[in-house]
Amino acid sequence: MKKVLTLILMLLGTVISYGFMLEEVDFNQRMDGKDGGYREYKLFNNGLERVRYRINLLKGGKNDASKFITVYPKVVTIEPQSRATFKVFAKAPETAKKGLYSFNLEFKPIGIPVLSKANGGKVSGSATINIAPVVEMYGYVGEVNFQEDLKVHNLKIEKSKDKGVDITGIITNMSYAITELGMIVYGEEDYLLGSKDIGRIGSYERSKKFKINLKELGSARKVKKLALYRSVNGGIEILKKISLYNENIQ
Repeated sequence: MKKVLTLILMLLGTVISYGFMLEEVDFNQRMDGKDGGYREYKLFNNGLERVRYRINLLKGGKNDASKFITVYPKVVTIEPQSRATFKVFAKAPETAKKGLYSFNLEFKPIGIPVLSKANGGKVSGSATINIAPVVEMYGYVGEVNFQEDLKVHNLKIEKSKDKGVDITGIITNMSYAITELGMIVYGEEDYLLGSKDIGRIGSYERSKKFKINLKELGSARKVKKLALYRSVNGGIEILKKISLYNENIQ
């Protein structure tokens, strides 16, 4: 699942792409336990000049997680039309109370020294735009049983009026954790029929309607199993397996 934050600026009457894009703007990992939480992120530079950011860790809300968050590296340089990776580590102490925690990451542009031919070959700082995007992220302390805490209601699997098969329903998150969800659709013998993003659920929005469409699927009867998952560092983690009954399939 990919979620992109993009910043576009208007300067002197001209649309200028700041070149700032952040893939995966959520943390949503458990922060305590033996290994704590860990996630990798990619920063994209879609501009035509090299850019550099200092990543500052800022306090979160009532349950502030910034005191047990580490960001590496703290300064990231990205070539034009390229990307760079940074990592966020969380290690909450054993004394931390279970619940939802938050922290903020600020991406502050830094001027990059350049050689200027017009200035006799002297080093000068490149121009920077004094706007620093801030992204709020969440994590949680304590064990969450997503198999039990994620409830699926009004599940229907039916032939689409347009093309393929539609899967619709409502997901309720009974836990205190926030997570990004996707759904995997299986056929006979766990044959993968497809997967789709559903989006963020938890905290303020505990119930979410969803509708996914598998355009290449000819019959709803081919669907034998469903699973809810979240993306973690380039892989997936299955959070809940969903049993299907005849009344679900039409």
